[in-house]
Amino acid sequence: MTRNDPNYLTWKSKPDFPSLDERQALLARTFIERIVGGEDFSKPLYRHQTEAILRVIYCGEKLNDWDVLLDIVTGGGKTVIMAALISYFWQVRNNEKFLVLTPNTIVRERVKDDFEVRSPMYAYRDFPFFFNSYSRVPERLTCKVLREGTDATSVRDANIIVANIHQMYEGRQSLEMLLSDSVVSHLVIFNDEAHNASAREYREVLKLLKVKTAARIDLTATPYRLDKEDLDTYPPIYEYHVQEAINDRVVKQVVVTKPDIESVKLQYEEWDEQDQVVRTLDAEEMPWEEIEAQLKRGGAVRFVTAEKARRQQLQIAQSCIDYQLKQVPRDLEQKTPLWHPLLLVVALSQKDAQKIYETLLKKPFKYEAEELLLAHSKQDERENKKAFLLGRKSADGLSRDDKVLWQETRKVKVIIAVSMLREGWDVRNISGICLFRKFTYQMKGDRTYTVYGPQIIGRGLRRIRPPNEPDYLFTIDHPAFNHGWLWELLAAQEYAKPLNPNEKIEEQYIKDIPQKEPDAEKGKAGEDEQENTEDWIRETLSALPNAPEIVPIPDWKKHFTEFDFQKRISSAMQKITNVKSQKLGSTNTSHEIPEDAINVEWLNEEVSGSRPSMPREQMIAELSDDIAYEPHQALMSVFRQETAEQLKMLSDALVWLLQEKFSVDGTQGIATTDDGVLRKMRFQLPQILEEFRRPEVILGILGEQ
Repeated sequence: MTRNDPNYLTWKSKPDFPSLDERQALLARTFIERIVGGEDFSKPLYRHQTEAILRVIYCGEKLNDWDVLLDIVTGGGKTVIMAALISYFWQVRNNEKFLVLTPNTIVRERVKDDFEVRSPMYAYRDFPFFFNSYSRVPERLTCKVLREGTDATSVRDANIIVANIHQMYEGRQSLEMLLSDSVVSHLVIFNDEAHNASAREYREVLKLLKVKTAARIDLTATPYRLDKEDLDTYPPIYEYHVQEAINDRVVKQVVVTKPDIESVKLQYEEWDEQDQVVRTLDAEEMPWEEIEAQLKRGGAVRFVTAEKARRQQLQIAQSCIDYQLKQVPRDLEQKTPLWHPLLLVVALSQKDAQKIYETLLKKPFKYEAEELLLAHSKQDERENKKAFLLGRKSADGLSRDDKVLWQETRKVKVIIAVSMLREGWDVRNISGICLFRKFTYQMKGDRTYTVYGPQIIGRGLRRIRPPNEPDYLFTIDHPAFNHGWLWELLAAQEYAKPLNPNEKIEEQYIKDIPQKEPDAEKGKAGEDEQENTEDWIRETLSALPNAPEIVPIPDWKKHFTEFDFQKRISSAMQKITNVKSQKLGSTNTSHEIPEDAINVEWLNEEVSGSRPSMPREQMIAELSDDIAYEPHQALMSVFRQETAEQLKMLSDALVWLLQEKFSVDGTQGIATTDDGVLRKMRFQLPQILEEFRRPEVILGILGEQ
């Protein structure tokens, strides 16, 4: 269904409901009049929320298709859309049982807060979707969250059931309860973050529930997966993307910042096979253009995370956060900021995350340990829980232990994450995202398949300022990552202008950002819209650089046998002349950072430091952990999902690599390996694993042609 489908627009001007009786039709019309008019709403719906709700009703009532997909930008208020549709099904179609499927515990807990009556974020507190004789339904709605160890019989009395897909699939007891005729006659399913639904667990659960499903509404901000697995509800009946959301002031304005590099002083390390040690070679200075050409063939992450380049990237991020802090409104005494801008640092591996953490503890940053938060799958569960609690406005409703954790999160200023904080993790005062990993995409026809890049940027899109005030998200990129395609995908227009240290900000340009005021008519879009989103999407996709298909490497063993891992970059000191910025979704060619925000001399200062040698026991533990975790890391970085069979195939490939490269018999053989081989493994393994994670290699190992 296109944005300006004439049949839909005709129905919208005069809705009819062929399958409803007279009473139901009257309720349906009243519902639509209320959300379009909005007179009874203390907080208005956004235009796109109204449009999404109407299109679901049109597809169901007029086209008899209740299995639909909505593609709504992160921060676009998908939960409010769910709340509206729950009230529609309850009042018009007499459905009182709803299942919200989530891909992980973070999304589950966020949805729970929106549907629990006692929660300060209860959706029906601001949006009175229930009316007339149904107006008191929100007071008695029961929301049940299925957690590990939860009594599945509680499903019987719940109206809204919020469940992590893994508990539905693995526990089965809750699933069996939902399939029981004595418990559920008809079920309306909301599939949140629906791009995950191509996974086998999702497909099996949804297939079993099909006999009970009265409607299934899929919601996502990223429907196109890198593995090109389409959702069975594809194509979306409505799409609302970043450019529209920026123009409507629904989400923050994205400003991409990256260093403008003249040359790089490279320090190499080389493995000395004869003496079984790592040798440091003389540093050499090379023009950036030459380095950039080499990095297009691989090694971008290794370059940016090299010691001195890592520090410089973090210094740029710190400058952006310092600038953001100056713009935050103060309290009545004009002393204390109303909130503290947070920096999210995105790393590819736990080892890189640890290096970033250690860098931020030292000069020139000197953060305290309590101000830094590491979040990854092997981190202490208490620390990962703190990451989730960061997004809560208050400690109301938390347990005593969680209240203590919540207080600790008030000290956090930087979050360093590895594949943990994805969909569902929404912290409004994220003001900067610093990238230490490269995102990938594939083209299939006119579609761009990618999930993780837009998801990560989406973590910082939710506004913290009122719609009438500028609200920025600074993204600290690096030219080595070649992310131009991502910024074009996230916004139709972009600009690049050097940010010179002595250049002042021009305030009139900030005020002149071509963004529309919030739609006062709340939802009267459709036939009056001048911009055709489908045309914009086609234009954006056509502007993307040509990307060759990712071709699997079937003879991956030969590939690794011939690959040279004897030399690596240990340090990359970049000579930065200035910092470039791009503002996405705007025709404006100004930048946002004033003259004193970026100190180029500070970026180019040398910081001395040496690395201590590592004890044998620590080397064994580190290497064993890296290898054991790698199959999961590789699959999640490429596909965002995994199966037991895929994990085994990648584990077997790593066993072969250990034997081929180091004559080590699997992870169990590491503990008995001599020190020289351990040092060699520690030197070469990061390069081997970076190559191992390439999509071409993964697909070759899995045997996909």
